[in-house]
Amino acid sequence: MIKNLLLGSAALALGLLSVGAALKLEASGNLHLVVLTSTLKLIGIPLLIAAWTWVFGVEGLPRTVAIIVGSVPTATSSYILARQLGGDAELMAVLVTATTLAAMVTMPLAAWLAA
Repeated sequence: MIKNLLLGSAALALGLLSVGAALKLEASGNLHLVVLTSTLKLIGIPLLIAAWTWVFGVEGLPRTVAIIVGSVPTATSSYILARQLGGDAELMAVLVTATTLAAMVTMPLAAWLAA
Protein backbone atom coordinates (compact mmCIF):
# COMPACT_ATOMS: atom_id res chain seq x y z
CA MET A 1 0.00 0.00 0.00
CA ILE A 2 2.70 2.50 0.99
CA LYS A 3 4.81 1.36 -1.95
CA ASN A 4 1.97 2.21 -4.38
CA LEU A 5 1.54 5.61 -2.75
CA LEU A 6 5.23 6.38 -3.12
CA LEU A 7 5.22 5.29 -6.75
CA GLY A 8 2.13 7.39 -7.45
CA SER A 9 3.73 10.46 -5.91
CA ALA A 10 6.90 9.94 -7.92
CA ALA A 11 4.92 9.51 -11.13
CA LEU A 12 3.08 12.78 -10.57
CA ALA A 13 6.31 14.67 -9.92
CA LEU A 14 8.00 13.18 -12.97
CA GLY A 15 4.98 14.00 -15.11
CA LEU A 16 5.01 17.61 -13.99
CA LEU A 17 8.74 17.85 -14.63
CA SER A 18 8.39 16.44 -18.14
CA VAL A 19 5.60 18.88 -19.01
CA GLY A 20 7.60 21.73 -17.52
CA ALA A 21 10.56 20.83 -19.70
CA ALA A 22 8.37 20.88 -22.81
CA LEU A 23 6.39 24.06 -22.09
CA LYS A 24 6.22 26.32 -25.08
CA LEU A 25 4.19 29.35 -25.98
CA GLU A 26 4.64 28.95 -29.73
CA ALA A 27 1.72 27.28 -31.45
CA SER A 28 3.82 26.67 -34.60
CA GLY A 29 0.97 27.06 -37.08
CA ASN A 30 -1.75 25.71 -34.82
CA LEU A 31 -2.74 28.98 -33.18
CA HIS A 32 -6.39 28.71 -34.30
CA LEU A 33 -6.56 25.18 -32.84
CA VAL A 34 -5.03 26.31 -29.54
CA VAL A 35 -7.43 29.26 -29.25
CA LEU A 36 -10.48 27.13 -30.15
CA THR A 37 -9.56 24.31 -27.77
CA SER A 38 -8.69 26.65 -24.91
CA THR A 39 -11.92 28.61 -25.37
CA LEU A 40 -14.04 25.47 -25.39
CA LYS A 41 -12.22 24.03 -22.39
CA LEU A 42 -12.17 27.14 -20.21
CA ILE A 43 -15.40 28.89 -21.24
CA GLY A 44 -17.58 26.41 -23.12
CA ILE A 45 -17.47 23.56 -20.61
CA PRO A 46 -18.23 25.75 -17.55
CA LEU A 47 -21.14 27.32 -19.44
CA LEU A 48 -22.41 23.88 -20.43
CA ILE A 49 -22.16 22.69 -16.82
CA ALA A 50 -23.96 25.84 -15.63
CA ALA A 51 -26.74 25.18 -18.12
CA TRP A 52 -27.13 21.56 -17.04
CA THR A 53 -27.13 22.47 -13.35
CA TRP A 54 -29.90 24.95 -14.13
CA VAL A 55 -31.86 22.32 -16.10
CA PHE A 56 -31.62 19.81 -13.25
CA GLY A 57 -32.20 22.38 -10.51
CA VAL A 58 -28.80 22.02 -8.83
CA GLU A 59 -28.12 25.05 -6.64
CA GLY A 60 -25.75 26.27 -3.96
CA LEU A 61 -22.39 24.69 -3.22
CA PRO A 62 -22.82 21.63 -5.50
CA ARG A 63 -23.46 23.93 -8.47
CA THR A 64 -20.45 26.11 -7.64
CA VAL A 65 -18.18 23.09 -7.23
CA ALA A 66 -19.36 21.56 -10.52
CA ILE A 67 -18.69 24.78 -12.43
CA ILE A 68 -15.27 25.27 -10.85
CA VAL A 69 -14.28 21.65 -11.55
CA GLY A 70 -15.35 22.18 -15.16
CA SER A 71 -13.18 25.27 -15.49
CA VAL A 72 -9.81 23.71 -14.61
CA PRO A 73 -7.05 23.79 -17.24
CA THR A 74 -5.98 20.83 -19.34
CA ALA A 75 -4.35 18.07 -17.29
CA THR A 76 -0.58 17.73 -17.52
CA SER A 77 -1.00 13.98 -17.92
CA SER A 78 -2.41 14.62 -21.41
CA TYR A 79 1.09 15.61 -22.53
CA ILE A 80 2.52 12.36 -21.17
CA LEU A 81 -0.22 10.33 -22.85
CA ALA A 82 0.28 12.12 -26.16
CA ARG A 83 3.99 11.38 -26.00
CA GLN A 84 3.58 7.74 -25.02
CA LEU A 85 0.84 7.02 -27.56
CA GLY A 86 2.44 8.79 -30.52
CA GLY A 87 0.22 11.88 -30.51
CA ASP A 88 1.19 15.49 -31.06
CA ALA A 89 3.06 16.04 -27.79
CA GLU A 90 4.28 19.48 -28.87
CA LEU A 91 0.71 20.66 -29.43
CA MET A 92 -0.34 19.21 -26.07
CA ALA A 93 2.50 21.09 -24.36
CA VAL A 94 1.24 24.32 -25.93
CA LEU A 95 -2.36 23.51 -24.92
CA VAL A 96 -1.36 22.76 -21.33
CA THR A 97 0.59 26.02 -21.16
CA ALA A 98 -2.14 28.11 -22.79
CA THR A 99 -4.98 26.75 -20.69
CA THR A 100 -2.97 27.03 -17.47
CA LEU A 101 -2.14 30.68 -18.17
CA ALA A 102 -5.68 31.52 -19.30
CA ALA A 103 -7.20 29.72 -16.31
CA MET A 104 -5.67 32.38 -14.06
CA VAL A 105 -8.36 34.67 -15.47
CA THR A 106 -11.21 32.28 -16.29
CA MET A 107 -11.28 30.24 -13.06
CA PRO A 108 -11.84 33.20 -10.73
CA LEU A 109 -14.43 34.50 -13.18
CA ALA A 110 -16.19 31.12 -13.22
CA ALA A 111 -16.12 30.96 -9.41
CA TRP A 112 -17.49 34.49 -9.15
CA LEU A 113 -20.28 33.81 -11.65
CA ALA A 114 -21.14 30.44 -10.08
CA ALA A 115 -21.49 31.81 -6.56
